[in-house]
Amino acid sequence: MKRSGLLFISIGVIVILSSITLFFITRSPGGTSTDHFQKGEALFAQQKWDEAIEEYTKAIALDRRFISAYRRRAEAYRNKGDIDAAIFNYKKIIELDPENIDNCFQLASLYSSRGDNYSAIATLKKAMEIDPKNPFPFQRTGDIYAAMGRYQDALASYSKAIDLAPSLAGLYLSRAGLYLGRGEYDKALADYSQAIRVDPSNEGLYLTRANFYVQRKSYDLAMSNYDKAIQLNPKYYEAYVARGRLYHTLEDSQKAIADFTKAIQINPKRIEAYGARAEIYASENMKTQAINAYLKMISLTTDENLIAQLRQKIEELK
Repeated sequence: MKRSGLLFISIGVIVILSSITLFFITRSPGGTSTDHFQKGEALFAQQKWDEAIEEYTKAIALDRRFISAYRRRAEAYRNKGDIDAAIFNYKKIIELDPENIDNCFQLASLYSSRGDNYSAIATLKKAMEIDPKNPFPFQRTGDIYAAMGRYQDALASYSKAIDLAPSLAGLYLSRAGLYLGRGEYDKALADYSQAIRVDPSNEGLYLTRANFYVQRKSYDLAMSNYDKAIQLNPKYYEAYVARGRLYHTLEDSQKAIADFTKAIQINPKRIEAYGARAEIYASENMKTQAINAYLKMISLTTDENLIAQLRQKIEELK
């Protein structure tokens, strides 16, 4: 009984000492690891990257497994342009959390941003090993291969992604873009159409297919797809602008102006519709309306080169 009592007391002492040790390990004169992390978050929100990094580093020094602190420190490094430091942090995150493929995506993105495509692909292959039924590592690998000009590898990656998730419309768009870049228009159209079949209420898919038809000069088909996009989303700014441009191509200025005007009503702070409408006004010798549209664009942009171009257009109309 005495031995049992002594054993119980010894265990209790060990637990208490461990708790005290942990308390002091996770504290510094400036606070706990969580305190430093929260200070880092406040500085991050103010875009004070160096100061935020300093606080995240203090948090990590107190808790070497503080994944959120590594992640935010990586983001701060990326935002200040130190890609190598961001990569170092994501490698550490993957060591601590090796089964989370989102970490692989982030690391692959960092590699790609510095042009290290082979390391990006190798990282995505690790994601495939972690979750072999997830289509997105294959899709992203396809994107990288496409950017590298490795058509067959890109095609194989996109096709594998589609095999894994045939009901995801975005995967067909990726492969369609690859076909389009190669001039394989029938295959591209087949994928655009399949995307619509699997997600028929997605207005963006009709806009994408309409733009494809415009490129192929199939204007009637393009118009019907723009109409469908607008039917699905009557406040679809991009669809009104695109359809207005098609009306302009078809020399129907009134309908073009009506669509551009509708787009402006939907979002009066975007300049594309003002510019498109101004071009029609100028071509129709409606100088006052064109000048007013250009002046409105000037008021909405801070792009000095664009402002100079718009002022030149105004001078030409006077």
